[in-house]
Amino acid sequence: MAAHAQAPNPSLLMHMMCEFARLVMDAQGSEGLETALKHLAEADALAASVPEGTEGFVPWFERGTVHYRRGRVLAEAERFEEALAETEAAVAAHEQGGEEGESARAEAVRIAALIEGNALRRFKEAIARLTTAAARCRKAGLSEAAQILDALRQDYMSRLTEGR
Repeated sequence: MAAHAQAPNPSLLMHMMCEFARLVMDAQGSEGLETALKHLAEADALAASVPEGTEGFVPWFERGTVHYRRGRVLAEAERFEEALAETEAAVAAHEQGGEEGESARAEAVRIAALIEGNALRRFKEAIARLTTAAARCRKAGLSEAAQILDALRQDYMSRLTEGR
C-alpha cells in the first residue's frame, strides 16, 4: 500500500487484493472467508477512491472483477445465494463495457450458471442464462466461449431430462 501511495496503480493493487482473497481461500478454505472478504472490501474501497478518468483504470472492469472474485469466494464457502448475487453483479458490471466486456461477462455467466445449477439445483434458470449468454458470445465472435456455455447448457438439459 505504501508503494501505491508513491506511484499509484489502482488496477494492479485491486488485482493483488483479489488474488489475496483467492489465495486465502485456497489455503484456509471456509475458515478464511472473513479474511478473503476483507481483502475484497479493501478493493471496493480503493475503486471508490480512484478519481474519474484515471489513466489505465477501467471502473466497470475493476468492479466486475471484484464481484466475480467475491462470488467465487462465497461459493467456495457454500454461501450460494450470496455467491449468485455477486456473480450476477459481475455480469452487470462487465456488460457496461459493451463488446470489450463480453469475454469477462461470459465467464461471470458461466460461474453464475454453475452456482445456479450445481449448488442451487435451479437447472431451468441456469439453462436460460446459458442460452442467452451463448447467443451473445456467438454474436460477439467469441465462438470458444459460446461452445463452453453451450456444453454446460447441454449438461444441465440432460440432467433435467434425467431428473438428476
